[in-house]
Amino acid sequence: MDLENTLRGIQTKIKFGRVAGVRNSLIRLLDQYTDSEYEAEILEVFTLVFLKSIKDYKSSTPLLNRLLSLNISESLRKRSIDFLQECQNNEKIVLSEPDLNNPDFVEFIEFIRSNGIFNAQELGRVNRHFTIKDLEKAKKLAWHQGIEPPFMSWNGLRTKAAKQVYTYYFENQINMNLIDDHISSEIMKTCETSISTELMNFFDDIYGDFVEIARGKLVRISTTLHESMWEAYKEGFFPCGWKGDFPNGKLCVFLPVPVSK
Repeated sequence: MDLENTLRGIQTKIKFGRVAGVRNSLIRLLDQYTDSEYEAEILEVFTLVFLKSIKDYKSSTPLLNRLLSLNISESLRKRSIDFLQECQNNEKIVLSEPDLNNPDFVEFIEFIRSNGIFNAQELGRVNRHFTIKDLEKAKKLAWHQGIEPPFMSWNGLRTKAAKQVYTYYFENQINMNLIDDHISSEIMKTCETSISTELMNFFDDIYGDFVEIARGKLVRISTTLHESMWEAYKEGFFPCGWKGDFPNGKLCVFLPVPVSK
């Protein structure tokens, strides 16, 4: 059935650390299937897979209580109770709020609000990158998990960078709700108006990149990879891979056609 395929796709994204957009997808599924025979399955993925993976204890608590009110297996009930206890213990910790006014984040959010994605190519700087003009090759570099040298797994590099930022948030007890609840939706709207038909297959990749970059900018913990991607995006390019042994080598970028305004 379509729901099972959708949940498998969501779980695959979570497995590889591509969690941007997952929350909204699961909320839409809950809106559609609440009080149905599939609600428990959705809640299981939402709480015990997604929210547990990002350690969002506050959001988990009401969903776990709902899951425990349903007719579920004993094994699922035990896992839910164990995680609920973990959530209740961690909710006692008071998280600090990130600084919205730090210059790194201000520069980022102003760029997003200018709708400047893919509209300001600085072609004189393109030699800094390994440029791709073939869309199919860009897809292979971006998505192929077993890509051969001299290229590296792009998904693997991005996942590792995202985990560095998440780890910083958790270790320093910083609240991520601002990104998840507000900034991600602003990024989504910008992507919807800035991504051309040519790049629509990469929508989730681009949206996810900007959400992860935003997390780092908000707390000034930008990784080497995120900084390279950020510079490429500002120049109007789409980063889609890495050539060489990271961090040596070059960022691979695709040159998109700017969206007509």
